Amino acid sequence: MKKRIYLILTAIIALTFSSCEKSDNDFIEENNDAKSEVFDFKTRTEVNLILNYGFEGYSVPFEIFTSNPFDENGIRSADTKPIFAAFTDKNSSFNGKVELPAHAKKVYLYSEAFAIPRLLELDVTNGKMEYIYQPTNVSTRGASYQGECVTIGTNKTVIDQGNKLFALYDDYSTSNNSTVKYTPSNRHVSAIYSTISNNTQISANSTLGELLNRVKNALKKTDNSRLCTDSEHTNLRIATHIMEDNEIVEVEGAHIDLTYLAASGEFHNAMGYYYYKTGSELTGDDIKALPKFMVFPRTTVNIPNQRIKARLQFFGEDYNEDGIDHFPPGYTIGWILIADLANLFGNSNKDLDTNASISTVNRKINELYKTQSVYSNKEANKNQYHGCITLSDELSEKIIIGFEDQTFNDKGDYSYEDILFYVECDPKSAIEDPDRPIIPPGGGETLVTETKSSTIAFEDIWPSGGDYDMNDVVVELDNAITINQDNKIKKIVTTVKAVHNGATLTNAFGLVFNGAVGTIKEDESNYFTKEENNQFILFDNILKDVGGTFTIVRTFGEEGIDKLTYVDTFNPFIAISYKQGEKGRKEVHLPTYPPTSWMDQSLVGTGKDLFYVDKEEGIYPFAFELFDIKNWEVVTEKSKIGSEGEYPKYNGWAESKGATNKDWYLHRN
Repeated sequence: MKKRIYLILTAIIALTFSSCEKSDNDFIEENNDAKSEVFDFKTRTEVNLILNYGFEGYSVPFEIFTSNPFDENGIRSADTKPIFAAFTDKNSSFNGKVELPAHAKKVYLYSEAFAIPRLLELDVTNGKMEYIYQPTNVSTRGASYQGECVTIGTNKTVIDQGNKLFALYDDYSTSNNSTVKYTPSNRHVSAIYSTISNNTQISANSTLGELLNRVKNALKKTDNSRLCTDSEHTNLRIATHIMEDNEIVEVEGAHIDLTYLAASGEFHNAMGYYYYKTGSELTGDDIKALPKFMVFPRTTVNIPNQRIKARLQFFGEDYNEDGIDHFPPGYTIGWILIADLANLFGNSNKDLDTNASISTVNRKINELYKTQSVYSNKEANKNQYHGCITLSDELSEKIIIGFEDQTFNDKGDYSYEDILFYVECDPKSAIEDPDRPIIPPGGGETLVTETKSSTIAFEDIWPSGGDYDMNDVVVELDNAITINQDNKIKKIVTTVKAVHNGATLTNAFGLVFNGAVGTIKEDESNYFTKEENNQFILFDNILKDVGGTFTIVRTFGEEGIDKLTYVDTFNPFIAISYKQGEKGRKEVHLPTYPPTSWMDQSLVGTGKDLFYVDKEEGIYPFAFELFDIKNWEVVTEKSKIGSEGEYPKYNGWAESKGATNKDWYLHRN
């Protein structure tokens, strides 16, 4: 029920009437003067959303909630539905209208897309809300390496000598700026860590955003275990010889850069690597006994909140030499994730809060190393489960590594996107593997669904005027709109539940669909009475139908319809003292909404009516919609709405024509 459908007098409402009856347009023109005097009693408003995540080539799905969709334990409730959902354009931007409750002062912007802030609170100010990505200027202690290999000296710190646990980092950033929090650093080396921005061109053929888009399409939240391979192809093998200019040449060494890409899991995890000579026949115990070099001490959703790149270090065949920034040929690099440092899974010992020091993090790494480690060599994992996947992205020439962070307890969903990294190598052909799974360039259709909910209440003594307890007929309506990645509506599911009857008359509830109606499933025709093309009676007697639910499914074909320009309006009404097939009946609609062609339109403006509003008292409609509200406590029988104990803030809202007390229906007393 967007306002434009009844405020723009030239709007065409797609209803079909018999030739002897007035059309909607005739009715609107004849009642224009009355309509201009009527407060519409709307509880909705349109707010402009300006959104830019800062990526080029990345189409991002996002959702808007009017309350926090996560509980205090970080669990998203299945009952929490977004009031708005859409996709950004290909450059992660969106500028459009979002329909909100008129009282909303802030919303929650949520996205499951990789490398996007998971949940943001946005203020609603002056009809606008916005999030604009700001590149972070972080001291990176040097850029990534270029040119010749160099020796950079001992640069590992000891986490635990007995467990052979070491770290490339020795601190977090000391900045209090939240945008650079949890940036690992190494004071002893000038160029271990660097950062890249959202709009970085990571190769000649790909931006970072384009890479993320391909990974998003390849790794949906499903079981991706089909992409698992054996350890030989999951790990990175530094070749001894490569083909260069049609000649076989020896590899002198390979620079390996590891970049943190994104996290979608809830655990706080630490990630590192180990290495061994290619061809070694190692058991699981042998893998566990190798020295481990931790690179990222803490990774989870939004931590770190920029892409950090690390140059991996080689510490000699016996792991006791000064580190150098390249790996000799003939070595294999494997990966380790130490999962759930905050013990979230066990719901205990939550001592790893957002202000934890690096020593606290290292203590947790050491404590959980033997029980909660996930290896890329599946031989070292519980029941030899695959711990991660390794994929090739041909366009960017990067290697993608994805972990399943609950492999250690076999409780994961095996989506392998809890933590994502990418690897680049110089020379790049030194780690090529023709048997490694490839990320496809496409991804098929992706869908999101928003749900607009309402409670609609009616007073049935029209046009004479009633007691205005607004409880003669009360229904709840859900409009679930499914949109694809091109912001095309593919399906709308409208569900109506009769929740209350306070009348003695036999009242029916109906809907008129306006705009692009789509195709209604024929096998559902028995669930409701079709009166005209887009006009339906869903409940023929609310008195006996309380608790009943009807669902209408509309589909819009392969092409769909444009969500950003489509106005999905519906016109709810009650037919008073309903008799099936009878025309010339009494109906009650929302203020200023047109009647159907089956109504006796000559009654409009008679008695106390001024287009479904009491013209004598002015503040009482015969129907209203409470947007984004369900389970509303109805007004006591025979008590006028706005009286003591019956939503008293209503009076100020109605008298001010919606300027004050916009949340009146949330306050019974």
